[in-house]
Amino acid sequence: MMITGIETAALALAVLPSVISALEHHNDGLTPVKNFFRYKGLIKELVDDLKLQTLLLRNTCEQLLTGVVESDTELPRWVDAKSRK
Repeated sequence: MMITGIETAALALAVLPSVISALEHHNDGLTPVKNFFRYKGLIKELVDDLKLQTLLLRNTCEQLLTGVVESDTELPRWVDAKSRK
């Protein structure tokens, strides 16, 4: 038994919406997979961003405390959180 042209067209039209939907949403499924493989790179980027923000905060604190703290030797104690431990 052979498939006629009409049956082939009907099959193609029945499958076409599913194919279009899959093509439209394939990026939604790939993003978590891409992120999984870029995990180490993303973590390193976040750590670098946090280090930068820490330096910016330290610099801002130094600028704000200059002139308020009585001596330059006490300034690092007020700015550097490690010295408080």
